[in-house]
Amino acid sequence: MKNYKCLFNHELLIAGTSESPYQSYSDDISDRYVEELIRELKDTDVDVIMLCPTAWRRKLWYSEVERHWQDAAPNIPEPSPGYDYKYYEKAYYRWRRYMLKGKDPVELSVKTSHDIGKAVFASYRMNDNHYIWDESCPTHDAFWKEHPEFRINEGDVQWSGKGCLNYIHSEVREYYYSILEELIANYDFDGLELDLMRNCCLFEKKDVKAGISIMTEFVERIHNMLCTYSKKKGKYLPLCVRVPYKLDACLESGLDIETWDKSGFVDMINMSSHYVLDMHYEPEKFKQKIKNSKIYGEMHFIVSSGGLDNGFANNVSRKTGREMYRTAEYNLLFRGCDGLSFFNFDYARNHAMGEPRRAEIKDNEPPFKVLKNIAAETLKDEPKHYYERVDKVNYADIDFFVADNTKNTAFKKAIVKINTAEKLLHHNIKVFLNDIELCETRWMGELFVPQSNEALPNASYTRFYDVPLNAVIQGMNKAILRNEKDRSCMLDITFAQFEMALYTDKYLWE
Repeated sequence: MKNYKCLFNHELLIAGTSESPYQSYSDDISDRYVEELIRELKDTDVDVIMLCPTAWRRKLWYSEVERHWQDAAPNIPEPSPGYDYKYYEKAYYRWRRYMLKGKDPVELSVKTSHDIGKAVFASYRMNDNHYIWDESCPTHDAFWKEHPEFRINEGDVQWSGKGCLNYIHSEVREYYYSILEELIANYDFDGLELDLMRNCCLFEKKDVKAGISIMTEFVERIHNMLCTYSKKKGKYLPLCVRVPYKLDACLESGLDIETWDKSGFVDMINMSSHYVLDMHYEPEKFKQKIKNSKIYGEMHFIVSSGGLDNGFANNVSRKTGREMYRTAEYNLLFRGCDGLSFFNFDYARNHAMGEPRRAEIKDNEPPFKVLKNIAAETLKDEPKHYYERVDKVNYADIDFFVADNTKNTAFKKAIVKINTAEKLLHHNIKVFLNDIELCETRWMGELFVPQSNEALPNASYTRFYDVPLNAVIQGMNKAILRNEKDRSCMLDITFAQFEMALYTDKYLWE
């Protein structure tokens, strides 16, 4: 197997939902847009494009497993002008216009990936839960709609799996197997990723124990299928699995990745925090247990959710900044990951489909520079931006891992920034780092240039503290935030976010 270093999840859906230098919302989806979303990765360190060939649950190829585009779609009338489209309807009808021209965006994306010298895997979402609370959504596949008896009936409909398909049923496993085999048989993919994180709930709680062996048998079957097609195609087709970034969480989902690794069923394990960048990974524990597969650490395009002053909060999130990405890259490599993975990276672009309540948000192009020069030696001397979500009232202790050696002369200054959920008045806030009390300082604004103005904290909700460089430990650090509630102010405060910047004398992006 090739020694891949950088995986990039590319969801085909984005060609129908985003604006970019290649296409605006006034344009229909074009071949050029499908190609350019691949070509823009040419001069990066990405060596595998993980192609997600769906629009949520809707397949974006002329499938024989489900003949939606051949049989159903031509008879679905597009709403008349003036129709009040829902977000997913806007996406579906844009894709419908493209697909009914006989287009194959999967084939085009595979070919373009190979043209620019990149390998390309099929990355299939094994239980996508988008909009399953709305039966009328046109991106639902027929199997899901026609078989409510195969769905999970417990938990929260959005986050805990209710409404997703239950893998305890052999019919569900057979359905997904047929999709995966069709993709591998009909397209020149270089491998396959089972995306087990959209949604990572595969069973009802009472069935998880039995589900562990069921999923192991299923993964073995996929492995055997890939071995068969490896011989047919004359190239080895590795199997990657996208799984929770905690070993315990894997087993709680019915995923015995340790057995999969020992049995040789998988080649690559992609540790994922699902949707939001979260650096509480356990690569050391994975490396202790996983002896054969390559381990990848995944990064995401947002670090936290938020809201606008007008009250709108749907998909309003603080974007991952350039230095945040570089910090995560170095952390993951330093802690032993064999490679890195990027998920939803290009969703930094405007993909709101003209939502007027988001007019104040200024979206920028994705920070493509973070996809270049990905090597520990390069990264170690660059500025760093550590970020932790907190959500604690009056007192918080925060454990976070720092890969950097601040005794390295590259680092000249360090600043801590705390963000709160309520306006800071005369609150007496004490901040400690590794038992050293930090002194408040008159810093202002953002620690680094942000990716966008979306969900940034207001100045009235922030404070800054000087950090002696010798207070930062290379390894696990502990920060303590404390609202003293003294005579100056007896009000409670909720600590929302903790940030730390390590500055050098050369700005990273010059």
